[in-house]
This record gives sequence, structure tokens and C-alpha cells, in this order.
Amino acid sequence: MIYLDNAASTYPAPELREFMADNCARYFANPSAGHHAALACRRALDGAAGELLAALGAKSGGQRVIWNSGGTEGNNFAIFGADLKAGDEVVYSTIDHPSVQEPLRLLATRGVQLRAILPDSQGAIPLDSLAAVLSPATALVFTTAVHNESGAVADLPAWRRMISERAPKARWHVDFVQGLGKVPCSWDLCRPDSLAIGGHKFHGPHSSGALICRRDLKWTPQLLGGAQQEGLRSGTLDAATTMNLARAAAVAEKERLAALERVRGLRRQLQDGLARLVDGKGRPIVPVYHGGEAASPFIVMFSLPGSEGAILARALGSEDIAIGTGSACSAETKSPNKTLTAMGVPRDLAFAALRVSFSRYSTADEVASFLVSLQKVLKSY
Repeated sequence: MIYLDNAASTYPAPELREFMADNCARYFANPSAGHHAALACRRALDGAAGELLAALGAKSGGQRVIWNSGGTEGNNFAIFGADLKAGDEVVYSTIDHPSVQEPLRLLATRGVQLRAILPDSQGAIPLDSLAAVLSPATALVFTTAVHNESGAVADLPAWRRMISERAPKARWHVDFVQGLGKVPCSWDLCRPDSLAIGGHKFHGPHSSGALICRRDLKWTPQLLGGAQQEGLRSGTLDAATTMNLARAAAVAEKERLAALERVRGLRRQLQDGLARLVDGKGRPIVPVYHGGEAASPFIVMFSLPGSEGAILARALGSEDIAIGTGSACSAETKSPNKTLTAMGVPRDLAFAALRVSFSRYSTADEVASFLVSLQKVLKSY
């Protein structure tokens, strides 16, 4: 299979498979127990936290890692754990992930005031639009570091400066789920208050993730039980999975610059090939891209006028090629892509959208095969 849907999920890093298997065999005890096997798991958890913080550039100290099930839980925790009250103001974007927007809609029914920012035509969030909604009353601000559909990259240091100037009491949460291994994140430079990651986006374990946050932040616990993780998220931790998650993050960060250079070449190859597509009558098809050149090269979203993305994706599936039509989290909807609609993309082009998303393991041969199959599908469309 040719897999080009890495923004939805990635496969486990090949170089870590033996490491993962060894950890699963060795670190299976309950870390909260009182015996030596449990102590080994607790030490493994501490080591994993240090490795993850180092990968994120958090060297100044003062952070904690709250292990969880992935990006959705991390974003939810940042919202519900902040214990917002009626009248508190929250700033977010209309194209933030559903794991941000849906909890906020619930809080809005309880009196929390939402301040939404619209994206520009390339899916980026203008800093002047951010400045217009920030105020001393702002309690919480959300930033998507790399958008899962447009590939738009946020200037995190600029967001930090803006928030510090205009909303100094606000918590700033960064959805970094698509960012790790793709864009730099120096925690000490950007100084977020909290940040969410999910392992399956950077070749780590599925159903694993973490919320990294300032240690001095007060949270309302969301899972109650045995008071694990300082009472913030109860539940028995899987030491092996956390070790694998942290090591995958470290490898992703180590390989980031080399991967970025390779993937830029794959994007150029993809765009060159898309420019040569023709329909069943031999007429050129001009692709329409939904992200600027400043977007992450790992995510390329485009429309092929005169077609429907979902139909093309299914046809490519019969060729054993996996790509996306947008967010995998909303793939069952029959409505036009909400992100593209918010960006002002016409309805017909929104329905025609396809998303190719690379990983550091993607190859030129895969791109070439995809282009051949896509041309075949278009000729018989």
C-alpha cells in the first residue's frame, strides 16, 4: 500500500519497534504498586518525562508532563481543567480542531464568552485579528501550531509576545499535535502555558499523548480515582507506552531538519506532477492549492476542479493508495469541508479537495505511483 495520509495517523517508527517490544516485555507492572517492578516503572516514567521535555526544548525547568490518550484529551483537559467561569473570555480560531471547538461550544452554554478568529484565504490566523480580540479579560487562548488541513504554521513566538502584551493574565494553550517533528518548538523561547501532543502523529504509539504544562498552573482534575499523576488524571499508567512516546518524540525532533528538506522535495515533485494532469478528454486540469508556500510541506491540500474529492479518494483506494479528503476526524460528513469554507473557498472546490500528507518516511517512488494512479482515475472519472 502507498500511504499518504500521515496527517491522519502514522505507522510506528521502524527504528523503534525493537525498543517498543522490549519495553512492553519489561515494564508491565502497575507503577503505583509497592514492589521492585513497580519502582522500575516509576523510574521509567520519570525518564520518559525528561526525554519528552528535552525534545520540546524545555530546559529551564518548571514544567510537568501529564500523560494521556492523545491530542483530543490534551485539548479537552486544557479547556475543562482550566475551570472557566461564566463571563470568562476564550479566544480561538474557527478552524481549530473539533477537540477544541466542541468543548468550547459546551462551555458557551454555561456562560463562557467565545471570541472567534477567522483564518485568511491560506488558512493562517492573522496576528492583527488576534490583537483585535485579546483583552485584559481574556482567560484562555488557543493556537494551532500546524493546521491539519491547510498546513498553515503559526508563528508561536509572535503569539507569545502578543498575548503577553494584550492579555497578560490569560493561559495560552498550543495544539502541537501536527507540529512535533515538523516545526521547531523551543518551549523556553515560546513559553506556552500548556501544549498538547499525540503519539500517532509522529510515529509513536497510538492512543498515547501528553499535556505539557507549567508546574505552577492550577487544574481541575478530569479523571477521578486513584489520584495518579498528582491527582490530575487518575488511572494506571502504562510505563512502556510512555517510554515509547517520549523516544518517538526525541527521534522526530532529531530527524526534523533532515525530514523537512526531503519532504520539501516531495512537495515539489507532487506539484510538478499535478500540473501535468489531464481529464478524460485530454484537457489540462489546473489544481487549486489551499495553503501558501509558507505552509508546512508535510501537508498539501488541493482541489481538482470538476471532480469530487471523496469519489477520487475511493477510486484511489481501489489502487491501494491512501490519501485524505480533509480531517479524518470529520470524514463521514456530507457537508463541504468546514476549514475550506471558513477560508472562503467556493463550495464546488471544497467538495473537490484532496489532502496528501507526508511523513519522514515518504518516498519519491510513492509520489510517482500516486500521480500515475491519480491520472488513471481522472481519465475514467
